[in-house]
Formats: sequence, C-alpha cells, structure tokens
Amino acid sequence: MSGGGAARLSLSHDVYEPSAVREAAEAYSDHLNVEIRNSSSDETEITIRHLGGEILAEQVLGEFLNHVLDLSVRRKLRPG
Repeated sequence: MSGGGAARLSLSHDVYEPSAVREAAEAYSDHLNVEIRNSSSDETEITIRHLGGEILAEQVLGEFLNHVLDLSVRRKLRPG
C-alpha cells in the first residue's frame, strides 16, 4: 500500500484478466476509485483509492481483489 490511502498494484494476466479488472472496478465504483494506469500483454497496473478520502482498508482491498479473481476464474472456466 502506498501513501495517502491509495494502493498501486500490478496484476498479472496469468491470474487477473483485464476484462475482470474493469468489471470489478465498475462493481465497486460506489466505494472505490480504480484507475487503470497501464495494461501490457503481461499485466495491468492499477491505483485504488477509497472514495471520500478515507483510508483504504486492507479488508476492502482484499474484497476487491477477490472479486476480480472470482470473475477471472469464471471467464477461464467458461465453456466455449
């Protein structure tokens, strides 16, 4: 976690699909500002801030990442 209540993360595409990151960002938009800073062929870099300037709690960050992971797994296991 970086300063100012924000977290800057690099999410590997081996685990976290870029479309899942975007979908989770939309799902959490009432609570978090998720800025997709850069996306390469290997990873997506994001910065996450709690709306209202509150400190980004580890629990909220963990819930967001679990949601991204769940969406990613569902996409990978989807037939077709």
